[in-house]
Amino acid sequence: MLLLLTDIGARIRAKVVEKNVLVLSNNITLDKALDEPPVFSSRNNSLFRSLSYGIFRWHYRLEWQIDQLITKNLKPKDKKLKSLLRLGLFQLQFTRIPHHAAVSETVNAAEVLGISKTKGLVNAVLRRFLRERKKIDSYLCNDAQAYTAHPNWMVDLIKKDWPENWQAIINENNLQAPMWIRVNQRKVKIDDYLNLLEKNSLDYEYILENNLLRLKKPIPAKLLPKYEDGWVSIQDGAAQLAFNYLDIKPGDRVLDACAAPGGKSAHILEACKDIKELVSVDINNIRLDTMRDNLDRLGLKPNIICGDSCNPSEWWDGNLFEKIILDVPCSSIGVIRRHPDIKILRNKKDIENITYLQDNLLKSLWPLLKPGGSILYSTCSIIHKENQERITSFVNKVSDAYVNDKIFGGNEYRQILPGENNMDGFFYSSIKKAIE
Repeated sequence: MLLLLTDIGARIRAKVVEKNVLVLSNNITLDKALDEPPVFSSRNNSLFRSLSYGIFRWHYRLEWQIDQLITKNLKPKDKKLKSLLRLGLFQLQFTRIPHHAAVSETVNAAEVLGISKTKGLVNAVLRRFLRERKKIDSYLCNDAQAYTAHPNWMVDLIKKDWPENWQAIINENNLQAPMWIRVNQRKVKIDDYLNLLEKNSLDYEYILENNLLRLKKPIPAKLLPKYEDGWVSIQDGAAQLAFNYLDIKPGDRVLDACAAPGGKSAHILEACKDIKELVSVDINNIRLDTMRDNLDRLGLKPNIICGDSCNPSEWWDGNLFEKIILDVPCSSIGVIRRHPDIKILRNKKDIENITYLQDNLLKSLWPLLKPGGSILYSTCSIIHKENQERITSFVNKVSDAYVNDKIFGGNEYRQILPGENNMDGFFYSSIKKAIE
């Protein structure tokens, strides 16, 4: 029987498989793979994205389950088939899609993908799982990688650094990330925007202490009231705390190094009308284009420079900064809820390589800081080697650098673990330059 072009369910699943294979074959991020105009309706696009993220979130468990269900090894060329099986198993376990519909649409997707000969195998594997799920699940605890849905090296690293919290971290990493938003106070008062959310029947949680706002149910950004008019942005609550920890004063000259995609620069400009200047630097011009578009939507005009923060002589004008925000490249292990493909794309060697870059950024930007000024070092990681170990190493080597513990109530840093107050995992430490 020919598959009708109107079989949207099969087309959605085929598209999920294509993007999954694209990410795994080319080592690109899922966000990049999905960065294109939607091809489905709003409702169907939500399903497409949910399935796309879901099969990465549970990749290692789904892979293990396939091994239990198929006795022969699939060949490397069977990438689409294996991805389709993962998708089918994901739907049967982690969605509300009726089992018969999940099986049927997944089988039909094989035809859309040009692997129609595998339809019988896909059907048999999924139906066998439904029959034997209880038995298969009983063996799950014997395989740590499958049980945690994390690579073994990552579990070991999290266990080492967080022996009392590692299980909670793993559990949080396997949840869907919440939706935090930031109100543009140059355009609207927070109370007025809260009233607007209520008028649109959007439930929220508001944390008065830090002006943090979280929607209880995520929605597409463009469906937020006045989003296109620049009244609001998407930014995790933990990332929004950077503005408070920077402790910007009137007349400060501020540098946002590694600035793209621009959330922290936007927050600074929205909240500080009396700073001397904000300079936003990033090495990736494509990401800077996205930043420019977003800041234009918000009605903000920073000084954006495409340059390498490891080589400031290429772009720095010689004028010192009172404050520098250095949100360094990192393993991103603290934001796995938001980017589940990190579990597959990262490897242990990445940690070693990235700490060299983090050290180099600190060293390179230190001369740009005015005596008495401070660098706010931040990562979206929970790994000590990227965080407090980098700070300790730097202040031990640099004679005029010391940790400003007043920012964190007497503590040398602030480590937010995934799920703390529903936020992402984030690290902050403030390094102050002594006055000669």
